[in-house]
Amino acid sequence: MKKIFSILSLACLLLAVSCDRFLDLDPTVITSTNFYQSDKDVQYGLNGVYGAMSGDAFYGRIYGLQMVMTDDLLWCRAESDSNKECWFNHDATTNNLYLAWTRIYAGVKNANEFITAIAPCAEELDPTGEFVAQAKFLRAYYHFVLAQTWGDVPLHKDPVFTYEGASCPATPQYEVMKWCVEEIESVLPQLSESLDGAPSKVVANTARAILARFYLFMAGDTVDCPDNVKHEYIGKARDLCKTVIDSRKHRLNPDVVDIYKRLVCDEYDTDYYESMWEVEFKGDQISASDWSNGQWGNLIGILAIENNNSDFSNWVVNYANAWYLGSIKLWDLYMNDDRTSDEYNLDRQTDERQIWNMPPYHYGGQYSANAVQLYPFDGDPSDIHLIISGKEKCPYGGSVPNSSLSDFTYHAGNRYLCKYRRYVEWEGQKTFKSTRTCVNMPLLRYPDVLLMFAEADNEYNGTPSQEAYDCVKLIRDRAKVKTRDFAEYDQAAFRQLVRNERARELVGEAGIRRFDLIRWGNFAGVMRTTYNAYFTDVRCAGVTTASTYAAHIPANVKERHILFPIPNIELGVNTELKQNKLW
Repeated sequence: MKKIFSILSLACLLLAVSCDRFLDLDPTVITSTNFYQSDKDVQYGLNGVYGAMSGDAFYGRIYGLQMVMTDDLLWCRAESDSNKECWFNHDATTNNLYLAWTRIYAGVKNANEFITAIAPCAEELDPTGEFVAQAKFLRAYYHFVLAQTWGDVPLHKDPVFTYEGASCPATPQYEVMKWCVEEIESVLPQLSESLDGAPSKVVANTARAILARFYLFMAGDTVDCPDNVKHEYIGKARDLCKTVIDSRKHRLNPDVVDIYKRLVCDEYDTDYYESMWEVEFKGDQISASDWSNGQWGNLIGILAIENNNSDFSNWVVNYANAWYLGSIKLWDLYMNDDRTSDEYNLDRQTDERQIWNMPPYHYGGQYSANAVQLYPFDGDPSDIHLIISGKEKCPYGGSVPNSSLSDFTYHAGNRYLCKYRRYVEWEGQKTFKSTRTCVNMPLLRYPDVLLMFAEADNEYNGTPSQEAYDCVKLIRDRAKVKTRDFAEYDQAAFRQLVRNERARELVGEAGIRRFDLIRWGNFAGVMRTTYNAYFTDVRCAGVTTASTYAAHIPANVKERHILFPIPNIELGVNTELKQNKLW
């Protein structure tokens, strides 16, 4: 595996000399005269373009896990100066925003330098143009992320080799996005139709699905472009998804758990190719040759901390802080929303995704020797003892019957989002407090393609089709939940079904939900409604100390939070850049 990142160490070296600022002028390892002499050299350079994503400030932690993860489905239980963006307490002086900004522009820089450096030897070393096509795709992807996150941003189509050249005004958000989709459309013919190297490498179906995602965002409420163009974009998104579906190269893995097991085990699913694009993380920072900036499975995963057991060698799941908890809204989306009458208000969890994402246990152990002793979840009720950290399934709640042992709804809106679990049998035993992981992050899965098609088809045609309905039902069938008959859905009802299904299926992935709410034009309102429940709903209000943090969100979130402020440091360096209007 790891066909792209099998030589990740050198890619990381490339980033190390170029990611502090995208203005860095030292092109030591990315010039054609001293570097691109062989296919392997070209692969090294291309790895540097991909490698921007695996940095701590991009998808490793700051951007992917702190800036865009908090939404109406997930909230962060850790509140500190180091993660203000999780709580909407950030501003233009927040350093994490600057670190993310510069890291993403480092990816743009490396793409531009790669494209320029390979040009003299492209006929020999890139005869099909596929390497350059991947670099151009990534350059467009990085620019779109910047525009989606910050609004009007500088557009860098060429390398910047002087500080004077780096001082430039922002290009309007829509113009940046329009350039991005046109750039990706232009390189599609050069990208491989084969899935060899996927999901690490960008192939044609990857690009088509990401293009569809981009077009749907551009057709949304917050991007300033003409309505007739937005309708055209919805049609393009539909057609792109249809092409991916009709290729029959991707299928749903029938085993929900296996999807996430493979992300932890670092195994590609070449049977189904449900995972279409992943950010790869390698190692756990034991040594410079086994280094990772990823915290997937640590900051988002099933709790495993050393409350009463610090002998990590006997744990069954590796260390995890588990910052993120599923909201009460997520619980209700799984339990009751869109259910058939015979599956409404059940006395147990039946959606396979909820069973995996919001289980009634964790591995944090009991906090105090004075706690009311329980028995392990799924254990012998007569085996009453202090639940051991890292080794045993610990029920939620400190007493019986007031715990998840006897009440399956207990802690309904305060359970760890357990999508990424660091089981020792999957990841290998860590004998220390390992906070960096090799858990890959899914940027794109096939269910997203099915749901984007269903959404775009419904919006473009003004009514749901049987084909769109079947796409949604396929996902629900896999989750083992029933779906109401097609005849029961008009456009509005089907729209809500698709939006809810996106929540249930894609929670905790790549900031997808946050940007869905933004493009649907209801981000701040939905956030306030969701988290006001932590004042009033007895299932989640005041259940834990942490739940009081969720109750902070309604007062903090504002309409301006559909964008982040441009970092003050950047405004000081680029004097032609202006703060976006919302800030």
